[in-house]
Amino acid sequence: RAIWRPEDHVLQMLCLPDIRVPDDKRAAMFEVLALINEQQLHGHFDLWPSDGSIIYRNSLLLAGGAEANDAQCEALIRFAVDTCERYFPAVQFVVWAGQPAEQALESAMIDTWGEA
Repeated sequence: RAIWRPEDHVLQMLCLPDIRVPDDKRAAMFEVLALINEQQLHGHFDLWPSDGSIIYRNSLLLAGGAEANDAQCEALIRFAVDTCERYFPAVQFVVWAGQPAEQALESAMIDTWGEA
């Protein structure tokens, strides 16, 4: 979802992966999201405490009357999807496997080689 906030001159991109974090896993999730966010050049993940939803946010600053072009919007969307796909396994390892944050992130960042 994209939100245009003209008063702030910001186009905000929100990506909401379909996952809810149970109450008993939220502390570990906050920890893994902090570790993930340390690696981000721009954009970040949040955990909404009201319902346990994970959200990825990124924005495009359009100050001074600038307008977003198609390439910028496509890049913002592509980056959001790629980032969510890259880190989703770490989230799964915390929620479904109960792994600690550092182990979940390490397990998720294994690079694969070749083709199956």
